[in-house]
Amino acid sequence: MSGMGMFCGSQENVLTISGGGNNIWSSPMRFLENIYIFYLDNNADILFQKLNESSRNILRKTLRNKFCETIIYDDNNINFEVFNEYKNFHAICAGRQTRSNETFSTMFQLIKNKSAILLEFKFEKKALGYLIVFLSYPYAYVWSTANLQEFEKKIPIYRMLIW
Repeated sequence: MSGMGMFCGSQENVLTISGGGNNIWSSPMRFLENIYIFYLDNNADILFQKLNESSRNILRKTLRNKFCETIIYDDNNINFEVFNEYKNFHAICAGRQTRSNETFSTMFQLIKNKSAILLEFKFEKKALGYLIVFLSYPYAYVWSTANLQEFEKKIPIYRMLIW
C-alpha cells in the first residue's frame, strides 16, 4: 500500500473517505452535524476561537491539569500495540467490533503513509481515549473516536482529543 493516499469527497449528499483504492467509510451528510473539519493553515488561536465558549472554558481548565497528556502517533511512532488499544477501545464504546479487521488495517496503513494520525489522551498515565484524524492538506478531518465513557464525567476526553 505504499504511496496510498486518502480522499475525502462528497457526491449526492454522501461523504466518502477512500484509501488504497477502497472506500473505507461513507455517510449521508445528514449524519455529519458533529463532524469537525479543520483548516490547518489557521493558527491555534483562530482554531480555538472557532470552538463554542463552553468548550473553550472547559479546555482552559483541563489544559492546566498536569495529569493530562495527549500523545500524537504518526508514521514515525505508530505501532500495532498502540493501534490495537484504539481498536479495543472502539469495541468497548460500541459494545462490539463494528468495523472489519480490513478497515482497521487500512486505517493503520493510512497512518503509516502520512494520511492520518492517531491521538491518545491520557489522564494520570492511563489511556482514556483515542481519535483518528485524516489529513488531506490543508484540512484535517476528525473521523473516529473511542473513549472510556465512564471517565467522561470527570475529564472531557472528547474535547481534549479534538483540541
